[in-house]
Amino acid sequence: DEVKRSAMEVLSAMDSALFTEKPELAIISYLKTLRWSLKYGVCNETPRCLVIYSLMQAMLGNLKEGIDASHLALEMAQQLGVGGTEHDIKDIYAYVLPWKRPLHVCANKLLQGYTTAIEHGDSYHSFMCLNFYCQFQYFMGNSLSRLEAAMRQYVRQMEDYYQFFLAEATRMLLQLIRTWL
Repeated sequence: DEVKRSAMEVLSAMDSALFTEKPELAIISYLKTLRWSLKYGVCNETPRCLVIYSLMQAMLGNLKEGIDASHLALEMAQQLGVGGTEHDIKDIYAYVLPWKRPLHVCANKLLQGYTTAIEHGDSYHSFMCLNFYCQFQYFMGNSLSRLEAAMRQYVRQMEDYYQFFLAEATRMLLQLIRTWL
């Protein structure tokens, strides 16, 4: 039904503003879109709403449900051919799956998310993926000197794309690494 799909697109278009101004309303919007998807059929917004649902489940300690929803979201996004799922990749592999998967698997997916986001012109999510990738490399105990060199380049790249907040967040981790060198 085209009217219902349009309604879900309108809710989706408001998500960022809602999340910034009234996060509790954004959650309601995500869940409403998910509920409508279950009732009226899947649309392009459904996978993203499933990702939010998976994050909520993981935060509530329901890891199995969160992981199941994550896998379903990724599979659904692929079947729908929804482009630009890099924010979904970041959210799933940064927040949900590390509880049950090896960090190197999640880190590699975050690196893929970085590449995908750059290809889609989404510098914010690309550098979020990169920031989490660096954190995971640090947590896994990889070579600090190689990570430090790569991170210097990443910070410059973030600044070139005007992602100053992410550059500062990455610079803090970089400073921690320099302390250990």
